[in-house]
Amino acid sequence: MREIDSENVARILAELGWISPEEPLQVRVLTGGVSNMVMHVDRESPGGGSISRKEFVLKQARHQLAVEEPWFCSVERLEREVLVLKTCQGLLQTEQAFPLAVGVPRLLAEDAGEHLYAMESAGVGHRTWKEDLLAGHLDSQVAVASGWLLGLLHGASWGDSHLARVIGDQQFFEDLRLDPYYRQVARGAPELASELDELIETARQPICLVHGDMSPKNLLVNDSQLMLIDFEVGHFGDPAFDLGFFQTHLLLKTLRAGQQAPDYWELVTCFQESYWQQLGITGQGMPVDDLKERSLRHLGGCLLARVDGKSPVDYLDERFKEVVRRIGRDLLCRQIVSWDTVCQQVLSGASAL
Repeated sequence: MREIDSENVARILAELGWISPEEPLQVRVLTGGVSNMVMHVDRESPGGGSISRKEFVLKQARHQLAVEEPWFCSVERLEREVLVLKTCQGLLQTEQAFPLAVGVPRLLAEDAGEHLYAMESAGVGHRTWKEDLLAGHLDSQVAVASGWLLGLLHGASWGDSHLARVIGDQQFFEDLRLDPYYRQVARGAPELASELDELIETARQPICLVHGDMSPKNLLVNDSQLMLIDFEVGHFGDPAFDLGFFQTHLLLKTLRAGQQAPDYWELVTCFQESYWQQLGITGQGMPVDDLKERSLRHLGGCLLARVDGKSPVDYLDERFKEVVRRIGRDLLCRQIVSWDTVCQQVLSGASAL
C-alpha cells in the first residue's frame, strides 16, 4: 500500500487508470476525522481515466489513528467501508418525501491493494450538520431526515441472514468502538466494568445493519440534500448502539447550548419520532420496547466515552464534563430509565452552567 499525499496522489491515480497521466489536479486535504486520509480532488475538466467526474473525494485508511492515546486498526477496514456503502445504496432505493434528498455518496472507483476508494463529492455549499449545530443553526428537517434514514437502514436490514454473513465480522467495530469507547472508560472507572461488559455483549447481538459512526459530523447538508458518509465501522449488530451513539452527539450539543437548550432538545424529539415511525413502517413486530431500553444504556456508555474515551469531544469544559459523567453513569447503571428523565437532567444541566 502506498500512502497518498498531496505530492504523489496524481501519479498514483494515473497509475490506477482513474485519471489521465500528467493531468493537473487541485487537491485539498479534508480534516475532521482521525482514522483516514481524505482528499477533495478537483480537475480542470472531466478528462480521461475511469473516473468521469470533474471533482471527487478520495479516502484511504491509516493504520494508526490521529489521537493522543495509542489507537490502531487494520487498513483492511476500507474494504468493509466500500461494502457497507454499497449495501446502504441498495437499501436506500425507496421513495422519499422530504424537501432534502437523503442518501449516501456514489462509489466511483476502488482499489483493495491501495486500500483506497473514490466517491462523489457533496453538493455546492455543503457543510457538516455538526458545524450547524455548534453554530446554533437548527433545522428540524435535518433531524427528521436523519431519523428516517437510520430507521430505514435498520428496518430494511433487520434479520437479513445474507447480510449477517457478509458483514457479520465485528472486528473493526471492536477496534474502533468497543475498545476505545467502552473498555477505555472501564480502564479508568473499574467500578463500571461489569455494566460496560454487559453493554459490549448486547452490542454484539446480530440484529441488523449498524452504521457505527452515525453522528452529525458524518451528515453533510446543504439546501437540497443530506448525505451520510463514513461506513468503516459498519457491521451486523445491535441498532441500539447507533441510537445511543447518535443521540449522544445531540445531547452534548444540547447541554452546551445554555438557554437555547430546549430548541436543541426539539431536534432530539424530531429525530426520535421520525426514526420510530420509519422503523415501524419498514418492519412490523420488532421488539421496540427492548430496543428503546438498550438504546438508553448505550446512550449512557457513549456519553461517558465522549469525555473519558480515547476520542473525547473538544468543545466541553470540565464543568460540562462532570454533568455528562453523572448522566452517563445514571443511564448505564439504570438509575435513569426514561427519556423524560434524560430530558429533565440535560435541560437542568444546561440552564445551570
